[in-house]
Amino acid sequence: MNVIVISHPDPASTNIRDRLLELVEWVELTPLNGQPVRARNGQVMIEIADQHLYHDMLGQQAEEHLEEYMKEHNEEKIDCLIYASRHRSKSGQPTLTVHPLGIYAPTADFGGKPRTLIPTAPGLMSQALRLLQANVGDLDFQVLFEVSHHGPHLSTPALFIEIGSDESQWPRKDAAEVIAKTILSMAPISMASHDYPVAIGVGGGHYAPRFSDLVRDFKISFGHMVPSYALEHLDADMVDKLIEATPKASMVYFHRKIMKKPKLRELEELFEQKGLRSVRSSDLSRLSG
Repeated sequence: MNVIVISHPDPASTNIRDRLLELVEWVELTPLNGQPVRARNGQVMIEIADQHLYHDMLGQQAEEHLEEYMKEHNEEKIDCLIYASRHRSKSGQPTLTVHPLGIYAPTADFGGKPRTLIPTAPGLMSQALRLLQANVGDLDFQVLFEVSHHGPHLSTPALFIEIGSDESQWPRKDAAEVIAKTILSMAPISMASHDYPVAIGVGGGHYAPRFSDLVRDFKISFGHMVPSYALEHLDADMVDKLIEATPKASMVYFHRKIMKKPKLRELEELFEQKGLRSVRSSDLSRLSG
């Protein structure tokens, strides 16, 4: 079961919620902490009164609250938390983003915990990027992954799906509808392209255009992605955390053109020691059609 999380202080999040309510019918459940809870076809939508980034853990109360619905629908657990959110960047470029959660640095300025990675849902996250691309149509939005870079701190697999990149885009109904349609089409983790090989991405910029292109064109799913600016934090301990938080990871893809060769060789050896082979696009199978 996927749980959609809506944050009241976030105008993009409530915009996406409104589009979700317009597109399909939801069953009202008992409120949680005074906030609405709704359900449909294996998905639950909860609302929180604070910011996503700092809302650590679902908490025992929320787990217990959802337990009755899960039993009724033969669901054993929460598969993934899907945070509907805004995205901000200095460029202001209209962008729809998807990304995993976690902090590589020894400090955590935007929720989460230092040097801590949240479990990813590689198949679901990669499916979300492909669905966004299919749904965006002629809208003036680019569709991209972002790398792991903020909280909250969780023990459940999670991803963010966002409208960016400034105040002018957050209230746009057309962009919110693209994300709402994408969320409604996202399958449970067990059905989300997990037959595709799972990779960890290393190198490149914050918006991970290379990894985004690979998911659009090839049979591959990405979990955590490490930008070039965080490579200084990528030691053996962090590689272990990357692998642990990227279920079924079997390979690593390096954005070689942007990495210095000594660092590339060092990291290739380190990942190989941990059992992950380094691959290029020529090693991957193309998506049909």
